Amino acid sequence: MAASLVRFVRGGFGRSFNRNLCAVNSIKLLYLMSTVRPKDAVTHNQLAAFGEYVAEMMPKYIQQVQVTCYNELEVMIHPDGVLPVLTFLRDHTNAQFRNMIDLTAVDIPSRQNRFEVVRYDDELKRVVAEPVELAQEFRKFDLNTPWEVFPAYREPKEAPPKLEAPAPEKK
Repeated sequence: MAASLVRFVRGGFGRSFNRNLCAVNSIKLLYLMSTVRPKDAVTHNQLAAFGEYVAEMMPKYIQQVQVTCYNELEVMIHPDGVLPVLTFLRDHTNAQFRNMIDLTAVDIPSRQNRFEVVRYDDELKRVVAEPVELAQEFRKFDLNTPWEVFPAYREPKEAPPKLEAPAPEKK
């Protein structure tokens, strides 16, 4: 009797139960694969709380803090607060940021210095803010220029034709 019960479980009932379990697991997997990034409420709440904390610590410089839909913390600051905020985010115990992914700027046409770039200077070992001066010839963007650094993909340049001055006639 016990042997026939084992055969029943191994044979029919067990297999159908396993098939149903596989179908449920594949539906869950399909749901997870269909979403680009599943929403993580815990990470979102932690980033929002840290953003509020940073805004409370430096209200003079931080204008707005928000968490994007991809769980990225965005901190909008006043231009005078670039160095203090970056130093705070680097040195604070809870933050300890070591790299910065994006830095954006605003184009204000009415100002004399329309654009300002903030970058890290290796020679000075600090963050440098300086205005950008773009001459008109540098405003044209050519899509082929990134490939110029690879010599195998350069198109051979034709030698310019040699122009010779006509020889003076002898009389």
